[in-house]
This record gives sequence, structure tokens and C-alpha cells, in this order.
Amino acid sequence: MSDDNPSAFPQADRFSPQGEPGMSLRDWFAGQALAGLMVRSWDDADGVTPPDIFDLWARAAYRTADAMLAEGGRKA
Repeated sequence: MSDDNPSAFPQADRFSPQGEPGMSLRDWFAGQALAGLMVRSWDDADGVTPPDIFDLWARAAYRTADAMLAEGGRKA
């Protein structure tokens, strides 16, 4: 994991003192964005059908995640 894409759920315990990195924050953000994108009904997909809609949603989810990481790295 890098400073611009940290772990979303790092864990350390007595069995793994180094910690487990968990998923990346980018993957977490993308998953959250994907859940929102999938709420749209198939009828609202502008004529895009599976499997193309899945590719479109995946790209959109990661673009959203990248934008969130970029925005989060800006100084307030």
C-alpha cells in the first residue's frame, strides 16, 4: 500500500503484530461507488446490456475511487 492509497482496514493483533493490510482504500471506495451504480435499473442503462454494463460500472467505480483519493489528498 502506498501513502496515496492506504489500507482501508489495517489490523494488528497478537497473532500478527505486523498487521494485515486489508483491502486498499481505492478498492473500498470503488466497491461503495459500484453499489450505488448498480442501484440503477437495467432500463436506465441507456441501452447497454451485460456484459458491457458490468465493464462500464467497473470503470466508473474506479474512476470515482480515484477522484475520491485525489480529493482526500488535497489540503483543506
